Amino acid sequence: VRASSQYNTPHATMKLISAVVLLAISGVDAFQASPRLAPMPQHVQRSSPSFQSNVSSSNKLSNVKKTASSVGPLMLSSSSEDFCKIQGRKKRVTMGYKAMTALYIAVFLYSASKSIAPSTLLAITSYVAMPAGLSYILISAAKNDRLGSDTYKRINLSLLEYALLGLSVIKLSGGGNPILKVAYVITLINTIKGYAYGVLGLDKKSGSDTMLQDFIKGTKSTIKGICSDPKNMKSFGYWSA
Repeated sequence: VRASSQYNTPHATMKLISAVVLLAISGVDAFQASPRLAPMPQHVQRSSPSFQSNVSSSNKLSNVKKTASSVGPLMLSSSSEDFCKIQGRKKRVTMGYKAMTALYIAVFLYSASKSIAPSTLLAITSYVAMPAGLSYILISAAKNDRLGSDTYKRINLSLLEYALLGLSVIKLSGGGNPILKVAYVITLINTIKGYAYGVLGLDKKSGSDTMLQDFIKGTKSTIKGICSDPKNMKSFGYWSA
């Protein structure tokens, strides 16, 4: 009996191992053949909510990309057009100030070429030196985007008033220097543009006040400054000017 038990024990163990291996293999085959791992039919995939949501999401993403690609160039073209307009206005108003400076200097040269008395030439020089100098100052202000400063807005308004008075005097006198007439007309046009750009901005949108509101504020500020007593010598100098 002891011998048969020693003989039968390894045999029984091998049978047990073989049975376990067979069961494991058959279980793996059955698991692989299960419908859970089988690929989903195509018509079922397309009709499933997850598939439809993925398709709609991809369509939305593609639409967003198309919209962005179409809107991007429009925004760039719009900003480039605005930039070109601003630079064009800046260039034209700067050229206007240069023309004003050159015309007032030409008035002096034209008068100096005539045989006139030195006292008359001196009077003409003093008459055109102020607008020529202020026009030259405004060239730098226009180039460096400083027309919005109260100082340069007042200079534009003073030259505008100067041109209006000059044209009125020429009309009443019935004569005058022909170059001076052109200088007054150019001054009238360009100072209006310079004052407008100073109030509204070169884009005509960035200003907080209208031209009338700014003019009223500036007038009140000027009257207040004239009526107030200067506090020191520097203030007295500005007040005198």
